[in-house]
Amino acid sequence: MKLTNEIATYTNSTVYGINHLIYIGYNVDWCILFAPGGIFYINRYGIMTSVIRQAVTAVESKESAKEGRSLEHSLWQIAVGFGFVYDLDDFTAALDSAPKRELS
Repeated sequence: MKLTNEIATYTNSTVYGINHLIYIGYNVDWCILFAPGGIFYINRYGIMTSVIRQAVTAVESKESAKEGRSLEHSLWQIAVGFGFVYDLDDFTAALDSAPKRELS
């Protein structure tokens, strides 16, 4: 769990004040939920964890692939237990309209 501890230490730092991680680009049902550094472990540190629906995938079986049932179930788990499931268009619109600030 070294990776989980490193992420938690970095995000809880008073220098950065990060309290919400948004995961993209991974399998949501295995990597994002249960891998070290994933939602299940990071959430234990009080850090909110979310995903962007169109930026994640899932491991599907032959029976679930057509309807994306594994993906939908995993997104439901995240929404109910850990954080938010954002829509890409809504997320980018919010970023575009947010006040810009420089990082120091």
